Amino acid sequence: MSQPSFEEGVKKVIREYTWAAAFFKEMVQELGKEKARDIAFTALCKLRVEAAHDLAKRLGGTFEAFCQPKREAAEKSEAVTIVEESKNHITVRVGECAAWEAANRLGAPDMCRALCDTDPMFSQAYNPRMRYEAKLRKSDGDDVCEGTWRWEE
Repeated sequence: MSQPSFEEGVKKVIREYTWAAAFFKEMVQELGKEKARDIAFTALCKLRVEAAHDLAKRLGGTFEAFCQPKREAAEKSEAVTIVEESKNHITVRVGECAAWEAANRLGAPDMCRALCDTDPMFSQAYNPRMRYEAKLRKSDGDDVCEGTWRWEE
């Protein structure tokens, strides 16, 4: 099975996010951007914590298992690079972000910012020993996304 193209990935995310983007844009219109982002962030936190717990159950909650799909993505795609890695950390750079592209096409870039803001929470929900720090984010205007996951001994 071949790796889906970036455009196929964006289309998949658009299908998944269309209703959320419409809802988010309506909240912005009714409540203002800040209030809408706060509500989206709160809802996304709940969803992402649940997703992280599910992922931890599937992968066993280990750092090695968490990092393996990132390595595989870097092997398959020129848009994903492992910048640095040791037994306790991995830094990944992503040149093409389907979530960011989809949110922009749907006219809801702030929805993606709210999603990015939940990355540290997702990491700790996966395992309390894991920390995440974003260095660069497309949702903040950078050309790429780059972040580091650290495993605290």
